[in-house]
Amino acid sequence: MVGSGLSFAAMAALIKVSSKAGVPFPQVVFYRGLVAFLVAWAILRFRGEPLIGDHWRAQAVRGMIGIVGVFSYTAGVVLLPIASAVTLNYTSPLLLSAVMLVQARQTPPWPLVVALLGGFLGVVLMLQPSYDSHQWLGIAASLTSALTAVAAALHIRTLAKLRESAWRTVAWFSGSVSLAAFPAYLSSSPGNLHWRAALGVLAMGVAGALGQGLLTLAYQRGHALTVSLLGYSQVLFTTLLGIVLWQDHPMLATWLGIALIVGSGALSTTFMGRVNIGKPISK
Repeated sequence: MVGSGLSFAAMAALIKVSSKAGVPFPQVVFYRGLVAFLVAWAILRFRGEPLIGDHWRAQAVRGMIGIVGVFSYTAGVVLLPIASAVTLNYTSPLLLSAVMLVQARQTPPWPLVVALLGGFLGVVLMLQPSYDSHQWLGIAASLTSALTAVAAALHIRTLAKLRESAWRTVAWFSGSVSLAAFPAYLSSSPGNLHWRAALGVLAMGVAGALGQGLLTLAYQRGHALTVSLLGYSQVLFTTLLGIVLWQDHPMLATWLGIALIVGSGALSTTFMGRVNIGKPISK
């Protein structure tokens, strides 16, 4: 999961680099999906596993969730400082805790209430209310990405119970994203892509494929609680990359917001594990 966090941090940085280099949004999303699909497909071929398995309908659902998630995640990274976009995306453990409580029909205990309120306060501190329309669009995109991350986490566990290959899941997810972006990609003058920008989107796709594969393996083989907690490594990696590459030094309020969101997410995830709602996936 730490490897996944590092890979996704690199992917987010490369999305930002590609966008600043003039690569149109549809091309960023298309190549993010296409390169990752080709990597996953090659691994499946090497392992002798088919692209279409017995549970293709469940994989198609994962693909649809992925389309919304990748479009919204990419938009958030393009429109916001990288640390802010990724941290807002990591409100997903708080949302996941709330969803799991509703599913279990349990009354929220006070530690979880404290975690949810702390996470909300962290979001408020990070947002620094502004009337910049681009900022609010990025915020909406990042929070939408967080919602789809909840749906994805729940569905990945379903696929694990069906014994679906991790790399087949990555292939369906990435292929669906690429297909969804293809019409807009064709209308964005793809032939004008500079070779340096091409290398950037290629590296972005490889980093995304590696991150997605490691993430899927982590949720399939590890304890959901441990995996979720280690996922916060991406927030640290992206914050450091933002400082080094773009001198995005977060203000004190932003640091406090990041700390509250990460701390609240860790608290809620730990508590959910103790009340036996987040058990390991059976193999």
